[in-house]
Amino acid sequence: MESGDSSVLKIGDYVRFDSVKFKNFLVAEGILNTSINLTEDLSLVENSLFSIHLQRQYSAAREYDEFIDANDIDENEIPDKTVARYVNSLKTGRDNEVRLNRTYMEKRTGQVILFGDIIQLYHVKSKKYLKLIPDEVAKVERENLYLTLDEHGDIFSWIQVLPRFKIDREGDPIKSGNEVLLKFSERGNEYLHAADRVSRNSLFREVNCSLEVSSWRASVFQSSLDAANHEYLLAYEVVYIHDPETRSNLMIAMKDRDTENEAEHHDATSALDIEVSIEEPAAEFYHKSGDIILAPMGATNYIDSNAFWMIESKSIVIGGSIAWKSEKYRFKHLNTGKYLVFKNVDEENNVLTVTDDNSDEGTLFSINEMYNAVNRLSNAKALQISINSIYLSRGEALPKFQMAITTSVDKTQAINLIIRRYESDLPKDVNSLEDEPFDGYIPLLARDYLRKYVDMVVVPKSDMVSTIWPAA
Repeated sequence: MESGDSSVLKIGDYVRFDSVKFKNFLVAEGILNTSINLTEDLSLVENSLFSIHLQRQYSAAREYDEFIDANDIDENEIPDKTVARYVNSLKTGRDNEVRLNRTYMEKRTGQVILFGDIIQLYHVKSKKYLKLIPDEVAKVERENLYLTLDEHGDIFSWIQVLPRFKIDREGDPIKSGNEVLLKFSERGNEYLHAADRVSRNSLFREVNCSLEVSSWRASVFQSSLDAANHEYLLAYEVVYIHDPETRSNLMIAMKDRDTENEAEHHDATSALDIEVSIEEPAAEFYHKSGDIILAPMGATNYIDSNAFWMIESKSIVIGGSIAWKSEKYRFKHLNTGKYLVFKNVDEENNVLTVTDDNSDEGTLFSINEMYNAVNRLSNAKALQISINSIYLSRGEALPKFQMAITTSVDKTQAINLIIRRYESDLPKDVNSLEDEPFDGYIPLLARDYLRKYVDMVVVPKSDMVSTIWPAA
């Protein structure tokens, strides 16, 4: 049973789950931290997105794992040739099972989900399945079981979707916005549960597996039908904005590190230095038109991570196709989390810069794709970006072969850009049977953890204390 109705949950849909009791969203970072939590902060929408996957089979994988564990075998060093052949046959069976699961998933994408169906929740950002660990207790509510994300999943990833209210019956289609109970099918009467207690040191509320029932509201973020055609771009995909004429990419200008260090360590040594520093304060923007530049790609076609953006809908809880003819969109810079913004400095001057405030009206831009009658933004096709009929255009030449981005009311001065979905040029591992997360997330997440660590560190100021910190 397939349906084009976006209000009905289907296999392959991207879905958000929010706790009816706490009004918070189910989230996971997934790459460096695989715990499952609740939060009210949706600044990182991608953390809250789960794709509904078909129930996978794990009998061959379980047989392989049980044999390896029971015999304490190192796959790389098996002296007995008979055992080695048996292990290889088990491994081949497991790999074939994975391929068969993937084939079934592709064929049944778009199938309507009914109350009573068994599914798996696939965390989109980390490419991992939500599952419970049957022999590990939860961190906060120790009477319950711990939930995590796992690359492959197992039978403890199987979740049966049940109706919360009697008006909904098993066998009925599940509509977006319905309240549901998520039961682990291999654990009797145990459910996905939002913890009633909160750890004193945590910003999140734990989600675990419990005999207590928690109600969840399932809302479609992106239909599986939107992702079926790769010719079109989708909201929250990682993209880069390219100027084909100059072979440059749109970026936020970054101050040169040597210049910053020189400014930090420079001390005024005379009255003249002091006078100059008062009369000529540091510029607020990188160039006279703001902080946005075109930076050349170079001969290797290398794409700097500073060129990565995500196109965000006006309503951050709605994804899917980009309806460029009827809607306005925000451009979110991946590395900094800041939004492209248009600002009026005074009556005569405008600048393009970035802001943390996504409620600023200056962050909403119009996209005009050329030679396209369909209200869906194409991948890698010519377009123009504007705000209130003011267009992005090329400005002055800058050092290092960069070029300033400015704005103009003259449409003939508008720069023709290409927004292209980022796809890694690295060769894919042919032996890898599972998808891997976007590697650009890893340094960003590591940076956030390092920042937290630095914030917690207290450097002693006393000369009597021995420390590894050079600034002490």
